[in-house]
Amino acid sequence: MTDLIHANFERLALLDNDGWTHNNHYHPFLLGYVPVQCDAVLEIGCGTGVFSRLLAERSRHVLGLDLAPEMVRIAKERSKNCPNVEYRQLMC
Repeated sequence: MTDLIHANFERLALLDNDGWTHNNHYHPFLLGYVPVQCDAVLEIGCGTGVFSRLLAERSRHVLGLDLAPEMVRIAKERSKNCPNVEYRQLMC
């Protein structure tokens, strides 16, 4: 089952060309609850890192976690200009 989940997330990562998903609609709302000048933020299920990069504007350090290696690879690639963002793959 885990292999099927990973395969589906890998496929989804390749579809995210411009960084937009249905979750983007909620980003302004969620950012309203993040204090400015926050020390550290954890994002579980970071995908390609869109929200992690927004969080990086308000936090000294952001750790984004995701199950899919391809999601993490893309997030790292797209976040090269965000030195305070770190991504790791969750192992299950």
